[in-house]
Amino acid sequence: MAPGENYQLSYINVSELVAGPIGQIRLDTEKLAAAARIMTRVLDGVVDLTQTLHAIQLPITPAKRCLGLGITGFAALLVKLGIPYASSQAVSLASAIAEIIHFNARQMSVELARTRGPFPMFGNSRFTDKEWLAAKHAMSHVYSKRDWQLLDRDIYMHGVRNAAITAYAPAGTSSLIAQTTPQWEPIEHLGETLTRCNLAVHAKRHLPAESLQASSVEFTALRRLSDIGGIHVLSTARQIAYQHHIDIMAAVQPHTDGAISKTVNLAAGASPSVVLDLLTLAARQRLKGVTVFPESIESLEENRRY
Repeated sequence: MAPGENYQLSYINVSELVAGPIGQIRLDTEKLAAAARIMTRVLDGVVDLTQTLHAIQLPITPAKRCLGLGITGFAALLVKLGIPYASSQAVSLASAIAEIIHFNARQMSVELARTRGPFPMFGNSRFTDKEWLAAKHAMSHVYSKRDWQLLDRDIYMHGVRNAAITAYAPAGTSSLIAQTTPQWEPIEHLGETLTRCNLAVHAKRHLPAESLQASSVEFTALRRLSDIGGIHVLSTARQIAYQHHIDIMAAVQPHTDGAISKTVNLAAGASPSVVLDLLTLAARQRLKGVTVFPESIESLEENRRY
């Protein structure tokens, strides 16, 4: 962000946008699209309220009207769908979610520009560059090339209300309030997550029989399951190889105006060469940033309690 600039942030809880009975649950893409449109309209109104009510006026804020629409609940959604985080299915799902949000949010921003006008700096922005716009959706798969071309045409005609619409800021506190998992992160602490996010009934389908009691999941046993490897539906952040963390981010970044706040966990004692390999891979995938968290012996002891 430029000096004095801010984004109006909010999140869509994708773990609740599902349909179908347990075992046949699917993501409700129509609800996701509708949520993206609604939240874009709401956040655009917040830009005006911020300028009206805030004691400190930030001139660049109304000039660009940047939004930061993101998600929470991706890992919880994967548990409901029965998809391992470290899988091509998870990568495809992440890409689809990000594209649906990006397309519908931008479409709503164009509709707002028709009635309220584009952001004041639009005429000097890259939105007037047709080649840049076309490159922005070169990685799209959910919507057709024609769909994006029509949206680009509307941008040329009417402008767009917001210079940026999607960004994936940290969602730790928001996810606690929503009782779901944060943003694009995998499960952190298995037992605590299944309890807080009400996922036990879904988790039972993916656990060995000896880990289940007659009527509920035995969370103490779950926390110490040794046979859940890095590609299991219930694998945690520490069990998942860093390449899979990067794969999820790389699937989302092409459909994101801003950056993705995402932590990649490394095992205690990870060498500098591993960190270098991780950062090199992130750069090759054209990510705007990545946070690396090497485990310490102290944190490992703490995490064994979960």
